[in-house]
Amino acid sequence: MKKVGFGPFKIASIYFILGLVWIYFSDKILYFFTKNQIEFLNYSILKGTVFIIVSSVVIYFLVKKEIEKRIKIWEYYATHDSMTGCLNRRAGLEKLEDMIDRNQHQVTIVYADLNNLKYINDNFGHIMGDNAIIKTAKIFKNNIRKNDFVIRLGGDEFLIVLNQCSENMAQNIIERINNNIKQANDKQDSVRLSVSFGVVAYSEKYSTVNDFISEADRRMYENKKVFHSQLKFA
Repeated sequence: MKKVGFGPFKIASIYFILGLVWIYFSDKILYFFTKNQIEFLNYSILKGTVFIIVSSVVIYFLVKKEIEKRIKIWEYYATHDSMTGCLNRRAGLEKLEDMIDRNQHQVTIVYADLNNLKYINDNFGHIMGDNAIIKTAKIFKNNIRKNDFVIRLGGDEFLIVLNQCSENMAQNIIERINNNIKQANDKQDSVRLSVSFGVVAYSEKYSTVNDFISEADRRMYENKKVFHSQLKFA
């Protein structure tokens, strides 16, 4: 997301430049239209009026554009996680509910959780832990399709929402994600990334979205048990 920048300064600068241009060229412009040097000498009020009208219109559109830009920025940070750029929990779950309402039989979710974040934080520091979260989220986003999205539920827990997708298709996406994680691990010697996944396709047996997510969470923890059983640190 772009930074806000110097919007007010830019508007003031344009107003200043517009004023200078009018000061230097207004006499010639008005004289060109009047063709009468005597009348031209009495046109100071008209010059000021024209400048006020023109500058007011210009400033209106500049301020309107600046406000619209800032609203978009505020809306972005109200719906997205600032660390990863994923949808935040509130906005993401609202979007998931809307997707289910519109297309309930073709929505699959993947509950994703970093396996070794505590180990990374304890041994390499919380900055490296944050970097691991950011890198993992980026891998998720780079391996989903245009109509899919990723929610950061909190901490190192994510929900990958896949539209028009079966559980088998979701497993293919997870395989791509794991391949990208392996490639990232091969490029570094210290922090090793690993993620546990829980995949579930929506059906009418889930009375609420929370029940749907809880099932994906349960399956993720089954996956995580296997990971912990293979490690000396847990």
